[in-house]
Formats: sequence, structure tokens, C-alpha cells
Amino acid sequence: MADALTALQTRHASELAAHKAAMAKLPKKKRWEIPSLDEAIATRHADELRAAQANAANVTSGQVAHGGDKVNGDGGGDSSDEDDLLARMARRAEEEEQEQEQETRKQSGEDEQEKERLAAQKKKDKAAKKREKKAAEEAAKAAAREAEQAAIDAMGPSARAMEAEAVATALGARGLRRKEIASDGHCLYRSLSHQLERVGASDVHDYTSLRKLAATQLRANKDAFEPFALDAAEAIGLSGDDWYGEYCNSVENTAAWGGQVELQALAQALRRRIVVVCADAPDVVCGDDFAEDGALTVVYMRHAFGLGEHYDSVE
Repeated sequence: MADALTALQTRHASELAAHKAAMAKLPKKKRWEIPSLDEAIATRHADELRAAQANAANVTSGQVAHGGDKVNGDGGGDSSDEDDLLARMARRAEEEEQEQEQETRKQSGEDEQEKERLAAQKKKDKAAKKREKKAAEEAAKAAAREAEQAAIDAMGPSARAMEAEAVATALGARGLRRKEIASDGHCLYRSLSHQLERVGASDVHDYTSLRKLAATQLRANKDAFEPFALDAAEAIGLSGDDWYGEYCNSVENTAAWGGQVELQALAQALRRRIVVVCADAPDVVCGDDFAEDGALTVVYMRHAFGLGEHYDSVE
């Protein structure tokens, strides 16, 4: 029986070590349970020890009463009781180990869920802050625009407003209105591309195709265009022996603004009349030897944008 008590004490020591290790791993939100868990294992160990000691005393007593000899169940011996106690103790230890494993898995799952919840909340908070920042920026921009417009209004009609009104009047007399085109350096070519679509041309081009077409026409007719391109080339800083070739390359491959030289080149290449409507001057006609039917109409604006000259289309 001494061996059984020693085995019980050894198991208790092992369980206490495992219990302390498990308690050390509990998350902060669960540590309030540690005192009750400590008390529960201590109580169970004490009950098991008392039961084992009582059983040992009974066995010893029985041995003394029968001359120190163990007897079978018919003679009142406790061998089967001892085996049953040890079996129950082993089962209980196994059950507690399983319960501890289940608790550990449960805790691990809860920790993982908590991590996922915190990550989702963090992502949600970040998105909300981003939306708030964007809304604040938009509000600031709107306020700045309103303040700028208020200052402009206080100064009376601007050159831009007067120019827009004059163009609207000129176009209205022809049953047209201005169609605004993006001010990105390609406005002349985008306007003409829109006009080709408007008149139902079979040779519709986008702005990149029109740039290439203009450059090809300029290269093929250098003698005719070179004298008129010099000012435009100097304006963009071109000089040297091959300034004209560089100018043609800039027409084709950059966002350099187009002007009357490019309008004349495109009128010839497209074989179409191009009419340029201005606010404060008579119309400029390029390719006037071509038919009026199917003419392309664009608007020249001097004050539309702070960057300067700009072309719009009409509709």
C-alpha cells in the first residue's frame, strides 16, 4: 500500500507542476480564475490522499486481525478495494488531463478569435479614419473654391467670364455651344478629334494619331512651314541646326501645345476646312480651299485657364 501512496504523491506532484505551467499561460482576462482553480486541485488532492490513507489503514487493520495474512473477498480482504481505488484514481487523472487539453484548445481558439476580431476592428477603424480624412480634405477644397469664387465675384466680371460670354454669343448665333476639353497640352488635338466624330468623318483619329499626322505633314513640307514654326520652336526652347526636326518630334511625341502652324498642317493632311472661333477677333480659317460642308470648328480661348491659350470643341 506504501507503493500506492508513493505513486499517488508522485502523480499529485506532476499534476501540480502541469497546473502551474497552465496557469502561467492563461491570458490576463482569465487570470481571475486562478485562485479557484488552485483551490480545486488542492481540495481534490487532499481528498484523494485522505481516501488513500484511510484505505491503507483499513488494509493494515485487516492484516493484523487475520494474523497479517491477506485473504480473499470471502474472508473480508481489501485487495480488490485497493485495485478499484487505484483504477478510479487513474481514470480521474486521465479525465483531468483531457479536460485540461480541452480547456487549452478552447482558450487557443478564443485567443485566435480575439486576434481576428481585433484585426478586423483595426482595419475598420483605419478605413473610417481614411474616409474622415478624405472628407475633411474635400471640405477644405470646397471651402477654398468658395472663398476664391467669392473673391472673384467681388471684383466684378473677369476676363475669363467676359470671354466665355462673348464666345457663347458667337456660337449661339450659329446654333452651337462650347464643349469644354481637358487642359492637358493636347486640347487642340482632342478638340479636332471630337469634331471629326461630330461631322461623321470616316477618318476619325484620336489625339495621338492627329499629333503623328501633323508631324508627318510638317516634315513632308518643311520649306512651307519652317518660317512659321520658328517662333513656336523658340517658345519651347528649341535652337541649333536641327531645331525644325526637334520641333516636329515635339509635336508628335510630347504634350506641347498646338497652334496655327499645326492647324494649317492638319487642314492639309485631313483635306478639311478648320474654323477657329475667337471671342474678340474674326474667325480664323485654315484650309479655306476645302469645302465648307464638313468643316471642323474649334474655339480659341485666351483666358479659359491660368496656363494661357486653350482650345475647346463645339457641339
